[in-house]
Amino acid sequence: MPLEKKGEKGQITTYIIIGLIVLILVALTSYILTELRQVEPRPPIPIEFMPIKNTVDGCINDLTREAIKLASLQGGYIELPPHIDRNPLAYYEYGAYKIPYWYYEGEDRSLDRKDVEKQLSKYIKTNLRKCTANLSFFKQEFIIEENVPLQVEVSIQTDRVVVVVNYPIRISDLGRTKTKSLPEYQAVIKVRLGDMIDLANEINDYENQNLFLEKLTMDMIATANTDRLGKFPYQGAEFYCGQRQWLVSDLKEDLKKIIKYNLRFLEFKNTAPSQITSPELQDYLDYYRSPRIFPTDDPDASKINYVIPLTKKHSKLKVEHQFSDATIERNGREVELFPMSFDVAPKTGFLVEPYERNIPLIGQCIKIYHHFYDVSYPLLFKITDVTDTVGDQAIFYFLIPVQIKKNQPYKITNPYKIVLDDSIDQGLTKNDYCNSKDSKFLIFAQDFETGESLAGVNITYRCARFECNIGQTDYQYFEGSQIKLSPEPFLSTRLPNCRNGILTASKQGYLPDQLTEITSDNNIDEEVVSFNLKELKQLEVEINIIDTTDDSMRQLLENETVFIEVENKENNFKKTIFYPSVEAARDYNTFELIFGDYSYNIKAVLIKGDLPIGGLQLDNYRITRDQLSGARKIKFNILATESPDIDTFAQNWNNIIVTRSPQNAPEIK
Repeated sequence: MPLEKKGEKGQITTYIIIGLIVLILVALTSYILTELRQVEPRPPIPIEFMPIKNTVDGCINDLTREAIKLASLQGGYIELPPHIDRNPLAYYEYGAYKIPYWYYEGEDRSLDRKDVEKQLSKYIKTNLRKCTANLSFFKQEFIIEENVPLQVEVSIQTDRVVVVVNYPIRISDLGRTKTKSLPEYQAVIKVRLGDMIDLANEINDYENQNLFLEKLTMDMIATANTDRLGKFPYQGAEFYCGQRQWLVSDLKEDLKKIIKYNLRFLEFKNTAPSQITSPELQDYLDYYRSPRIFPTDDPDASKINYVIPLTKKHSKLKVEHQFSDATIERNGREVELFPMSFDVAPKTGFLVEPYERNIPLIGQCIKIYHHFYDVSYPLLFKITDVTDTVGDQAIFYFLIPVQIKKNQPYKITNPYKIVLDDSIDQGLTKNDYCNSKDSKFLIFAQDFETGESLAGVNITYRCARFECNIGQTDYQYFEGSQIKLSPEPFLSTRLPNCRNGILTASKQGYLPDQLTEITSDNNIDEEVVSFNLKELKQLEVEINIIDTTDDSMRQLLENETVFIEVENKENNFKKTIFYPSVEAARDYNTFELIFGDYSYNIKAVLIKGDLPIGGLQLDNYRITRDQLSGARKIKFNILATESPDIDTFAQNWNNIIVTRSPQNAPEIK
């Protein structure tokens, strides 16, 4: 019996749950029906009014397509801001279009979806009434009234652009027997603009963070070997008794060709493959592609392609790069289609030569190379939707400058999207802007290790394209005396109006320090900022050669040179030296390290003649402040191997030099 009663209770509970569900469904249905009754269906548009609606729809559709095309061909910009449009160095002319650089003088000028939506909305709103001027044709038959200002909303989605226009038009026949309001219009253009903008920004962000284009360009210079010029003068030494000379113009011409063909093998992960179909490119395939062995961790990538590891999927988009050594006629004169700025140092006039050592019996057969390149050029990216069958809307161009100074990338990594205050005239000169002081700042500087206040620290303030010298930290004195008013040095100053500017402090013998996102405006009464500068310790360099065949030690031979690089990535610190120093390259046999406890990556290469035979490699090698205190010299112990050719040297580097380097670390004394 107990079991039977338990079953009866279970059945009752089930009935109650079912009843509740039915009750909820009935109530919900009743609510929906009530709401639907309150919504009055819109009456249809009288057929005689349809030509007017179709005219407005056609205008919106055409303007949307025009706006998308302009934005796609000009890096997202439809109308260039005055400070870009008035500066020919800030954009690249591509036919009738102007493509702004997405990086310019430390400023990130890229546009995301929201930025481009504003551009499209402004273009449609500005031009719609011009287009609908044709409505006057219908006023012979209808009374057409515009009630309120029009509003335009644009939504750039992954695979389409949706435009909603609130353009209330009231239409009546001449007798006012029929009246109709047409409040809202919509245009939907199927184009992967959002996807293309996202991909362009991902590539631009990767370049801003990693400077991969500058590094690839320097890699091309370091390994260049053309039929006409041979190897480019760069780093190292060779035994050659003839004359070595290069014209700067010849080096530039060949470098443009190398860039033109090599960058075609640059790939972007998670994008559609780009096929190499140019017959001209195929002619140069073996010659230019063979020395390009780019590193990549992608197991699916070709060993001779450089793959940029993008994380987001853009499988329907293809990325191409456009750079050419061609010339065009502009304003009656011949100019470069893609202008390149190029220089090499040291040089004599237009000639580049190695430094030659005059050694008895040998003469000037030892040639030493320690050359520095300044290179800048525009690289145009073209993104294409490979699924598009029409082709007139499915492209997006954007422009990135490649900038190198003295063999190093000449860009600020992770540049800020600095926007000048609207009250500042974009046409100001540097002097005008820097002299327009606004917010008051008190600036202090101290030694990072000791906390000691520092006088004589130079302060600069960068905002967009302007960099202003602000002054130096110093003690405050009674006028005309040496009596100090302040216990520590500081700088009291006013900074020009700017959002997210960059303050930099620098002093001889110290690493520069930066403070970012510094805002100066009328809402700030006074702000106090402090810098922590890290002192540099200068040391004389001594070289000791260890022969790995018998562990004997010796001095550097006359036909040997050593290239040394010491880097601390945490502090953006890198120092290089070519030993012994080359007077023509203005090097000295001294070295600087950060005066504190820091880890370094150390790499040295020993060159005999023109062949590397040894070196040193240490990763995360710790040097302490105690070691540097009182020290005057740093001795590098360089491991020499028997390396008759480059392949043997590569094996010896991994098997001998890397293995034995920790036991032969530099000596601080």
